[in-house]
Amino acid sequence: MTNWITLPITLTLTFGAFSSSARAQAAAQYGVLAGHSGVVTTKIASGLGSKARQLDERQGARLKSVESTMEENRRQLEAKGQKEGGAVHIDSVPPKATILVDGAPIAYTPAELKIPEGKHVIELKRPASLPWRKEISISRGEKLSLNGELQDKYKSVLTFSIQK
Repeated sequence: MTNWITLPITLTLTFGAFSSSARAQAAAQYGVLAGHSGVVTTKIASGLGSKARQLDERQGARLKSVESTMEENRRQLEAKGQKEGGAVHIDSVPPKATILVDGAPIAYTPAELKIPEGKHVIELKRPASLPWRKEISISRGEKLSLNGELQDKYKSVLTFSIQK
């Protein structure tokens, strides 16, 4: 008689989690393992390290641009909300989601925002998660608390069986 055991395993992939030097070191180790000479491997690794540093610098510049836009959007929103609006505390699971108020990026979670009175659409976004969206209506002096739970966009399940 054959017994089968089925085990579901969830895989999570993370890109960009390593520094450029770590990527270059990994490339060098891969080159040596693939049978390339140390000189060729070093040249390949230094070239890859240089390209990775350039990408990291571009990504850093883009991130600074996005953050300055977010700061400006937040200043404009809170200037309107200071006079006649309410306070909204926004948190998320997982944290560090981008908060969009009426389509404009404002801050990262968790955040305490002053929002003008009226109806607004609050969205939370992360690159590997499905967006979370909530329509709110806030009155003068009102305090709201929102906690968005973001679901993984890409979830892989690996199922395999082991025969006893």
